[in-house]
Amino acid sequence: MFYRKSIALTVLLFCLLLFSSNVKTYAQNTWQQRINYQINVKLNDDIHFLNGDIRIVYHNESEQQLSEIWMHVWPNAFKNNKSSFAKQKLEDKNTKFEYSKKSDRGYMDSLQFLVNGFPVQVISNEEFPDIIKLILPTSLQPKDSIIITTPFRVKLPYTFSRIGHVEQSYQISQWYPKPAVFDQKGWHPIPYLDQGEFYAEYATYDVHITLPQNYVVGATGELQNQSEVQFLDSLSTATSLMKEYSSKDTFPPSSKILKTLHYKQSNVHDFAWFADKRFHVLTSEVELPQSKRKVKTYVMFTNKYAKYWKDASSYINDAVYYYSLWNGDYPYNYCTAVDGALSAGGGMEYPMITVIGEVGSAKTLDRVIAHEVGHNWFYGILGSNEREHPWMDEGINTFYEVRYMRRKYSDGKMIPTKSQNALSKIFGLNYFPNDYESYLLYEYPASCGKAQALNTHAEQFSTLNYASIAYTKTGLALRYLEQYLGTALFDSTMHIYYNTWKFRHPYPEDMKTVFETTTGENMSWFFDELINASKDPEFKLMFAKKKNQELQVKVKNKSTVPGPVFVSTYDKKGKVLETQRTAPFVESAYLYFDTKDVKKVVVDPLYMIPEKNRNDNTIRFNTPLKKVEPLRLQLLGSATRPDKTNLFFMPTIGYNNSDGWMPGIALYNNVFPFKNVEWITVPMYGLRSKRLNGTGAINYYAYPEKFQEIKTSFHFSSFSAMNLENFALSKSIEVTYQKYALGSTFTLKPSSARSREQQKIAYRIIHTRENVVTKEDNGIVRYTTTSVDPHNYLQLTYLKENTGVFRPYQFTFLYEYANTFNKLFPNTARTVTDLQHHKLLAVYKQKFNYKESKKGVSVRLFAGTIFTNTSANGQSDFFSLSGYNDYTYDRAFFNRNDFNRHQFYEIDGAFKSYTYSPPVRTMFGVNLKAPFKTKLPIGLFADAAFSKIDQTQTNFNFDVDFGIYLPIISDVVEVYFPIITSQRAYNPDQYKDVIRFMIDLQSIEPFGLRRRLQIL
Repeated sequence: MFYRKSIALTVLLFCLLLFSSNVKTYAQNTWQQRINYQINVKLNDDIHFLNGDIRIVYHNESEQQLSEIWMHVWPNAFKNNKSSFAKQKLEDKNTKFEYSKKSDRGYMDSLQFLVNGFPVQVISNEEFPDIIKLILPTSLQPKDSIIITTPFRVKLPYTFSRIGHVEQSYQISQWYPKPAVFDQKGWHPIPYLDQGEFYAEYATYDVHITLPQNYVVGATGELQNQSEVQFLDSLSTATSLMKEYSSKDTFPPSSKILKTLHYKQSNVHDFAWFADKRFHVLTSEVELPQSKRKVKTYVMFTNKYAKYWKDASSYINDAVYYYSLWNGDYPYNYCTAVDGALSAGGGMEYPMITVIGEVGSAKTLDRVIAHEVGHNWFYGILGSNEREHPWMDEGINTFYEVRYMRRKYSDGKMIPTKSQNALSKIFGLNYFPNDYESYLLYEYPASCGKAQALNTHAEQFSTLNYASIAYTKTGLALRYLEQYLGTALFDSTMHIYYNTWKFRHPYPEDMKTVFETTTGENMSWFFDELINASKDPEFKLMFAKKKNQELQVKVKNKSTVPGPVFVSTYDKKGKVLETQRTAPFVESAYLYFDTKDVKKVVVDPLYMIPEKNRNDNTIRFNTPLKKVEPLRLQLLGSATRPDKTNLFFMPTIGYNNSDGWMPGIALYNNVFPFKNVEWITVPMYGLRSKRLNGTGAINYYAYPEKFQEIKTSFHFSSFSAMNLENFALSKSIEVTYQKYALGSTFTLKPSSARSREQQKIAYRIIHTRENVVTKEDNGIVRYTTTSVDPHNYLQLTYLKENTGVFRPYQFTFLYEYANTFNKLFPNTARTVTDLQHHKLLAVYKQKFNYKESKKGVSVRLFAGTIFTNTSANGQSDFFSLSGYNDYTYDRAFFNRNDFNRHQFYEIDGAFKSYTYSPPVRTMFGVNLKAPFKTKLPIGLFADAAFSKIDQTQTNFNFDVDFGIYLPIISDVVEVYFPIITSQRAYNPDQYKDVIRFMIDLQSIEPFGLRRRLQIL
């Protein structure tokens, strides 16, 4: 369904009237440098080299004399591991380039720069191998020009990012020596980055490309070879007649005959080309909405995705049409989309041409082509500094991409009605309005305190934030602005912005000037506040009071970011009665409505405001709880519906040896997005123990300025701990426990959003109670003795970790104070002894990754000591050599009765073999794990430790073990087979009894896992 063209004339007339009278008002910073390129290049597809020469006429249009010219030689980003590109990939934990073969890397060499025919000094920098500086023999005066010439050679890398090749499919971008931008703010030399695009001077290009004759080429510019135009048209005719495409996608041999293609183009700031011998071609044309000029379009694709690309001419035509309609006519005569190998996202834009990577559906291809073609406006024609202000390209373009998809595909729902199925209805996804997935992406960092300002430099965004903020949130913010101004005024203003600044370099302040001059409004709330704030407006509907025939509504802005609000009233059938908007405000705003038939008042009913909490935006009448939304019960979970009080549930099943199987139900208030207050409770019934068990927690999250996060938690659990039969004279003992823990974790703010380092300071107060029941063993209760042993602990913890690729580490230091009682054993009289201990421990874990592998040797160092007021062996608050002493009940054991300790955790000594040891007060040791560099999950382990029972012991005990282990899920599910053990190790009759395993259930628990995911 195509967008109706009826609004085009209105927008055009309004735009022309405003533009004709106001264009001079916006024309500030009018000068910019001009460049003319003449490039000759030859592709050697046997060895993947480009050989060329370049002639650059550089015109200094500024009022400053220039003594130097900064140059980009971006292929050198792929030369070694020292480049900014290589470092950024490691920050993203992508080691593909780091461990790549030398033959797959790339570079630029053979440079011999001359300026006006004379050699010049070239200064390079090891930190930035892709940036050089030319020292001019004489300063370049204002309004004068110089001629820069050099030969160059490019070794094309494997396609790690945007430039390169996959076999004989070529993506040739950022491939020639290129002057950096010099504008009103000075020079802008920037290294090549994967996250963060480019800034370049507008120029005129005259390019000759020589390559084997059977290559099909798509490029920036207008092709001058009429014979090649006819060749492409003939391929288009053949492609249009094809009914099906081959499943083969092999490269044919290269022709021995060469051809030279000639392209010319003015008013572009880059030149890219793509070559493949397998391309099918389709040609078409589109008539522009305003000038009625026709643009010829090309799509070029291989067999692999032909089923999606066969209709791609309509996608590129629609994109050119709608972007022209909403912003201004496309100024060039050609537009091309090619199917190519690409590692830097789903698509990449260049002037007049875009390359698209892998796609999974025709609709996805339409979206990506629209997005990438749209960049011609906000990257190509409006050449903003995207490295510093990515929102001015990616974000604005995302706004129009969403608008494009909404016009073509949407019926007002996030999941279109005809695409909905039983699951979408069961999980409540049929409710969410169109584009709500954009809100979900934005709300991920926003709702957990990790958002960044829209106006952040591209390379400073975390990986997720680059998508959720620079792209998605900008799109949401512009829709907010469109709703505030009205679509007609917004569109006319964007037309004026486009016509004023096309083929120039606008900055945010320039865009602001256009909007203020056109609308006559102060736009500081948007361009100075919303764009630069890491937080967002947060509105709350305070009250709605009926008085006579008037309804007074008060809305409070809970943030410091100003913004307008939209408020609607509804009748009992859900029909909108009246909608009003406010001016931007910070504290409170009042609105007045007609009271007739009003049953509900809603702030921002159309989801136009980027705010993370919408659960306080509604007031209902004729109900006792006006501000409480109706209850919504939802199986498993979904995104939180802001118009409901959400209660999620799911059946659960647990097991331990004492309670047996435990069916239950989990009740919780949130899945996504995150809330400041989240709770979960899981009641369970033990079929063996015949008792009610369970666990639960309530967490409060705060995000003050100086911390990444402060989490305050209360946790409780109650399960059976032991159920021993035939213990001590035909009696049985049953031990149950209750645990309560209260604490806070203070996560310090990292040095940057991309930092892999994290520091935490935490405290916990833990109270445990063991309930001991002793009774006869024949199943008939003749007597019962119940006793309770309370234990209290205070823990202070400091944690520092780095989760980067190389040598990730974690250091933990813990101080524990206990004021508790001696544990009760049923074969002795109960003696209550007040015990105290002070415990210190430090654990350091580091991983040394193998080259070209995610596997690596893990080293764990442990040291700890406990000072107590007694040496009673009955006290269990000690270090265990073999990782089983969980006296604070922090971990889940299937069988706490298991005296062979088959299950363990990597705590204390973390020995993989079960080793007998009296209660240890002092211990230090090392644990090693080395998985083999194979696809099979198998490796070696070794442990060593020195320990002693108390401070009076003069000599340390020394223990070691060694064996094979299976890291089924590394550090989560692992099985250990000891081979060499110490003398004190458990030595049963059957080997199977020494096999041990670790299952760290806490690390895969879904409710905690969703917050532990790294946003980078």
